[in-house]
Amino acid sequence: MKPSRCLALALLALPACERDDFYSEATFTDNVAAAYAECDAREITFLATKHGIQLAFDACGSNKFAYKRWSPDGQILSFHLTHGSHLLDAATMRIEAMPTETPIAGSAWVRDGLLAIPLPPSESAGAQGPVRIAWYDRQARTLDYTELPAGFAEPKDLQPAGKGDRLALSLVGPGGQRLPYAYDGNTGSLSRILDFIDHPIERFAIAPEADLVTWSSPNSTELLRLSTGESLHVFLDVTRGVPHREGRYLALEVIGEPISLFDQRTWNELSEDARAREQRRKEQWLETLPDWAPRDARPPEIHIVDLARDERYRISSFFGEDFEWYQPRNYWMSFILWGIEGKQLHRNVAVVDIAERLRMIDKGETPMGVERLTLAGLPIAGASPSAGQSVSPETPPAGYVSPGIDKDEGRTTRMQ
Repeated sequence: MKPSRCLALALLALPACERDDFYSEATFTDNVAAAYAECDAREITFLATKHGIQLAFDACGSNKFAYKRWSPDGQILSFHLTHGSHLLDAATMRIEAMPTETPIAGSAWVRDGLLAIPLPPSESAGAQGPVRIAWYDRQARTLDYTELPAGFAEPKDLQPAGKGDRLALSLVGPGGQRLPYAYDGNTGSLSRILDFIDHPIERFAIAPEADLVTWSSPNSTELLRLSTGESLHVFLDVTRGVPHREGRYLALEVIGEPISLFDQRTWNELSEDARAREQRRKEQWLETLPDWAPRDARPPEIHIVDLARDERYRISSFFGEDFEWYQPRNYWMSFILWGIEGKQLHRNVAVVDIAERLRMIDKGETPMGVERLTLAGLPIAGASPSAGQSVSPETPPAGYVSPGIDKDEGRTTRMQ
């Protein structure tokens, strides 16, 4: 695992790859072999560059990411691997291992420089001991521990909650239900929050600036007004929702439709005859597989809802999970990459500027790799993903303020 220099030098022109190398017509046998082949860094770099995706780490590193979060200033990336928690300094590209046990859930930046890390009970307390929160002050290089009250376990969705060392998180309480709480690291007090959510939850996310909150069950996500608990929308088959701080947009995490594990293609469309021929070969080969062998995968999709216009858009050009809005730049987002176009790739931490895509949508245009859906997530008759249309490089007219325009400087922001 090595950090990618592309992240520190954002929008750097990457070495060009020959287009024919990635858009040649492969046979189904070739595709089956490719499913078990070594990682192809040139292909990943080509596809990422094509869609404006910046990768935090080398394309073919040992990137077994379980969770990640950027610090509020966007300089430090906290990420978890199967063997522990680490920090990446985006300025120096150095990685440091956290001096703690492996976290039991995702960490959260309480503020710049202070990271809260959920840990299992200490070895001396035993498996039934209290769950702990480690507080890592990166500037002071200190590590402090606090214990959650007895009877509360399985912390999840840690996020900052106001001033001081205050966290919002969900916990499984003495009654066996997962509910949202606030925990104060200074006093050790734990209190129930969002009382209007009076049923078990799976996930939740708060956007206090926008007065919005979401909670999710395994099968749906509800958007509510934070101050009143008023229900605004319910989205079926959505596993998580993340409101933007300005309140206009909502990101949804959705489990996509199945795609073949052995016939994954980028947007290099075959002729009808060639596609039919490859489909027959695929079906014949799949018949030889044992019943227990997986045939397909369901990629994690990201959808964007425009709450001002009640419109929903599916991003079809790339797939990922563990979504977050990248705070230092408006309308940038970050996620753990699953794949690009129709192909599953090596996992990585991705950062994408979607300001121009949102601006195009705001003008009634369709960006590359975006498909409009109904608010319920169903395809719209006559609409299709725009695979061949490039994202417009047009500069907004003077005085035009829309998503992605820095209101102070009057220009589209760029990561530095």
